[in-house]
Amino acid sequence: MVSLKVKLRVFGRILLATLAYLLVVFGVYCVAHKQLELFALKPAKITTWDDLRTFGLGLSGFITVWLAIVGAILSAARTKAMEDANYQQAYDLQQRQYMDALDAFNRARDYQKAGAIESLRKLGVQEDGEYRTQAVEVLAAFVPSTARIADKNTKRRIDPTETALNLASALHALSEIQSKMEFSASFFDKNILLFENLDLSELKFTMKKSISRMNFRACNFTGCNFVAVTFTDTNFWVCNFNKAILSSSHFAPGLGGININLSKSTFEDTLVEFTNFEHVSQISEGQLLKVRYSYTAPPKNVPRTSGNRMNGVLPTPFDYHKTDPTKSGYISVKNAREIYKKYGGEKSVLRPYHKDGTPVPIVNPDDPNVPKDIILD
Repeated sequence: MVSLKVKLRVFGRILLATLAYLLVVFGVYCVAHKQLELFALKPAKITTWDDLRTFGLGLSGFITVWLAIVGAILSAARTKAMEDANYQQAYDLQQRQYMDALDAFNRARDYQKAGAIESLRKLGVQEDGEYRTQAVEVLAAFVPSTARIADKNTKRRIDPTETALNLASALHALSEIQSKMEFSASFFDKNILLFENLDLSELKFTMKKSISRMNFRACNFTGCNFVAVTFTDTNFWVCNFNKAILSSSHFAPGLGGININLSKSTFEDTLVEFTNFEHVSQISEGQLLKVRYSYTAPPKNVPRTSGNRMNGVLPTPFDYHKTDPTKSGYISVKNAREIYKKYGGEKSVLRPYHKDGTPVPIVNPDDPNVPKDIILD
């Protein structure tokens, strides 16, 4: 229903437009009457059908212009009313979706929470940004509450299997929503999300998506699957990536241009095949000494550390025994040298390199002579 206030507003516009039209006609008449000698003309008498038709055409032309003006005003008012109605309908729908999502988070079933996460993601990435901040706040609270540590000794989630999908989805949703928000170039900004002391182990992250614009400190990523995931504007301080999969993942430059810090994080038995460490700025000596990769899929842009000849060291390629896993292990430095020599020499495509194109020092971590036995070229 159209309110009385809106009707009066439209009526007022029609009245003002009518007065303006009459003033324009009168002004034209006043300016043109001398040239046309309108006052000298005798009143025309309508005596024939042609006279009546001429008079009718003139009057209808005058009225037609006025009706066109009124029609334009009414059309504009109708369009505005439809836009307002559509906006109100969209706002009501967003509000209902937001309230339903909050209600779903309080329910026990895992799939209900999954639907709530998706609803908040859709609300957060909408261009109007109406519920963007609220969506971030709810999801940012959901992650630590779900990944809480039940036992300080084991550092395991209360229910690791049922919550894994929702935790990964929530982190993806936060990354997508924050990509729509203004971003500070400083990670000391209080608005940057920080997750601490959380058990995020055994999560399976969606391929070709991003984890961005958040920091992690002392979090457990053991056994996580990060295949083809992009990390941007994100730091991992003292985190555990042991037995995780980082294959084809990319530590990439983000919009903030912040170098990714992996300080004191552990990577024991972490799969880094084709992993691109392009934008990692800080990494400790020997931090990647226990990673795994086959000789056909070396990591890329391995970061450097300051100091001695063990600068940014990697282990030799890992040989996966197909029939007997107990026979799997790192190949010897001698065998690694032979492989690189056979497939391209110093510039072998199978050889890991630093970002500047220099070869990465490679040792066999199981060799008791480490770091004496090392590939430097």
